[in-house]
This record gives sequence, C-alpha cells and structure tokens, in this order.
Amino acid sequence: IARRFRKKKLAEPGLASTVAVGYGRGEIETILPHREPFLLVDSIEAVDLKAGFIVGRRTIDRDDPVFRGHFPGHPVYPGVMHIEMIGQMGVCLHHFLNTQEVSLGSRSEAANIRLVRILHVLFQYEVLPGDTVTIICKHLEGDDFTGKGIGQIVKQDRICTVAIAEFYSL
Repeated sequence: IARRFRKKKLAEPGLASTVAVGYGRGEIETILPHREPFLLVDSIEAVDLKAGFIVGRRTIDRDDPVFRGHFPGHPVYPGVMHIEMIGQMGVCLHHFLNTQEVSLGSRSEAANIRLVRILHVLFQYEVLPGDTVTIICKHLEGDDFTGKGIGQIVKQDRICTVAIAEFYSL
C-alpha cells in the first residue's frame, strides 16, 4: 500500500464529507498529550470522518536545536521527527474517529495511545529549516483499542515521507 502513495496524496480535502476546521495548538493540546518542545503539529486544517483522514500543518523552526547536530552545514530535519509528526496527527485522527465528532467540546481529553510498530517508512525528499509541511493521515483499519494508519509529509506537492504504523489505545 505504501508504494501506491509514494507519488499520490492520501487525501485531498474538498470531498462533500470533508470539514474544514482550522484548529491551532491550543485546541490540539486538548487531544494530544504532547507539549513544547515536542508538540510537532501546528494546526489541523481538515477532518473527514467518512473517508477517515485528517490534514494538518507544521512549520519547521529554523532555530530548532536539532539542526546544530543533524548534518551541520547542511541541516536536514531528521526522519524520526517525520514519523513523530505523522504519529501525532494520527492520534488526532483517532480522537475524531472515536468520538465521531469534528468539533472539540469541553469534554475533549488528551489521548492515551502508544505506537506499537512501524510497518513501513519511505523517505523521499528532505525537509529543511523554515519549510512548511502538510501532514496527511488516513485510517486503514482498527477498532476502539488498536489500529493501523498511513501518513505522509508533503512539501510543495512533493511527498517527502510515507509511513505505515500500528498503535494501541490504552
């Protein structure tokens, strides 16, 4: 399945069932347990419960300390951080699918989910300091406790990363 999405986006908002949401970090913190400096999702732009996908964004801080040691002279955002961005967006998707609500009510709480394993990952293009990337995640299968999803990091319509992972909801 990952090969199919090396060049094709997982989802394009614009379906009749897609809801534009525009959630910022404050709202994201109500469903993600992560905080600075490890909150790697800046915004959630769209959610589609019927098609099972979510779209968000992240701008890579030029001053992120990771760049001091990750290829000095040619800083590149580490692949493991790509996987974490996809994972965090996937947790947000899991929240919306479990509640079957696109709105964030006062009863939203941080998800308690753990990554079980990464089934596949492909790094195709580098992400650099200052880049803004789109994070797309799609639900593949699962139930209330376990699941499998696929995610992409997209920069200027180029798919930089594709990853498939399994998770467990505590």
